[in-house]
Amino acid sequence: LWLVGHLLRPSQLDWRIMARAVVVAIVGGIAALVPILLLPAIPAFAVALVASMLVSWLAGTRLGMLSSEDAEWLSEVLAGRLGGRIEPLVRRFGVAPRP
Repeated sequence: LWLVGHLLRPSQLDWRIMARAVVVAIVGGIAALVPILLLPAIPAFAVALVASMLVSWLAGTRLGMLSSEDAEWLSEVLAGRLGGRIEPLVRRFGVAPRP
C-alpha cells in the first residue's frame, strides 16, 4: 500500500514534460515497428533497436524530456562518467524553464 500511495501522490511534474515523453515513446515505437513489419526476424530486431534508439534520441533532444532542474542534477551525477562526455548529452534533454 505504501508504494501505491507513493505513486498516486501529487507530484511536481509538469504535464508538458509528460506529454513530450509520451510523444517520444510513440515515435520511437513506430520507428521500431516499421523494420519489424518489413524485414525477417533477426535483422528486423537489430534494425528496430537501432532505429528506435536514434529516433528517440532525436525526438528527445528536440522536444526536451527533462525539467531543467532534473537535467542539471543528472548532468552533475554523471559529470565524471566517460571522461565528461555524457554531461552535454544529458543537458540536451532538458527543457528551459518558463518565465
